[in-house]
Amino acid sequence: MFNKRSNVLRRLMLLFSILSLLFLLWPFIAYSQEPCPTGQTLCGTACVNLVTDSRNCGRCGTACPTVANGAAVCIQGLCGFNCSQGWANCDQNRANGCETNIVTDSRNCGRCGNVCPSGATCRNGICQQACPTGQTLCGATCVNLVTDSRNCGRCGTACPTVANGAAVCIQGLCGFNCSLGWANCDQNRANGCETNVSADSRNCGACGRVCVAGLVCKNETCVGASATGTRINLQVEHKSCGRCGADCAAGQTCIYVNGACVLSCQ
Repeated sequence: MFNKRSNVLRRLMLLFSILSLLFLLWPFIAYSQEPCPTGQTLCGTACVNLVTDSRNCGRCGTACPTVANGAAVCIQGLCGFNCSQGWANCDQNRANGCETNIVTDSRNCGRCGNVCPSGATCRNGICQQACPTGQTLCGATCVNLVTDSRNCGRCGTACPTVANGAAVCIQGLCGFNCSLGWANCDQNRANGCETNVSADSRNCGACGRVCVAGLVCKNETCVGASATGTRINLQVEHKSCGRCGADCAAGQTCIYVNGACVLSCQ
């Protein structure tokens, strides 16, 4: 009976010894299985590249510190940082990060050490001279907000285009001028210069100027048509006075009578 108990005890001790040995050797066995791809190292439970990982730079757990106006980076296992757009590390002091605003700093305009000349300011990283009296700097250009149709009243306010005309800025307010031969007879800005005063018999030469019956508008003038289809002015043409074929007698001229649209040979 005693021998049987001794054998059981020895077996238990042997099993315990084997388990203890496996426990001690397990880390070496796990690493020997190469859990990470080539060029990476197991840090905790993650495979990382110690050459480029800013949270494990050079060795596991070495995190690169944050910097003002920039982002920490790991280059060849060494911590560094890149500046955000518009910022730079002009004093070469890592402690204050990217301290210089190269968009607005006249001593470092666009890049470190680029000093703007006297009287100029740094805008958008470009040295710009002060604008003349009466003008305002919009972007990189000096403009007159009173007359500039692309910056009317304030920077960036462009006057809308119109049909048959050109946008204008007058005293900082948008308006438009009609092209030659066109007019805004309905006073509706939405449709611009809608009336062709060169050919509209109801607005011949100007808004509201109506040609009398039988006349048409051509080149802003009320005229009639000859038998051959040629346009003539029946108000002054002595060979067709008032109507086609009504010729004035010798020595007579076709004129208005008392300013009315009645034609007579005199």
